[in-house]
Amino acid sequence: MVRALERYLEANGVPELARFKVVTCMVEAVANVVCHTEVALKDITLTVCCEAGKVSLELTDPSHVSDFTWPIQQPGALDQRGRGLWIIHNWMNAVSHVVCEQGSRLRMELIFA
Repeated sequence: MVRALERYLEANGVPELARFKVVTCMVEAVANVVCHTEVALKDITLTVCCEAGKVSLELTDPSHVSDFTWPIQQPGALDQRGRGLWIIHNWMNAVSHVVCEQGSRLRMELIFA
């Protein structure tokens, strides 16, 4: 999945640093779902769109997890949790997370132009 995402971003003119941020945040979001819920990797859907200097990602899964908070301050060097959420929240220009009947939806957006 990572290689396919990198190729898609590169083919759409996304600069290297922006590609790194998008891929890192996507991997972290997927890892959070797999590690902190009962959801299998095969049940996670990723939708990516590049247009007009912007990358939009939407990660959906059947979990109903809503009991986490986005870290306001960078976690300490020895903190065991929260670093990935902090990175997502601080590297993306827009982040939203909603839980509905179908499950959980995380939307992330990075402006690179």
